[in-house]
Amino acid sequence: MHPTVNIAVRAARAAGDVVLRYHN
Repeated sequence: MHPTVNIAVRAARAAGDVVLRYHN
């Protein structure tokens, strides 16, 4: 995988975590 793709995936997962936390 390209480093940029890995960073994008990490950012997406981090954003998802924040959204889930606020919804709960």
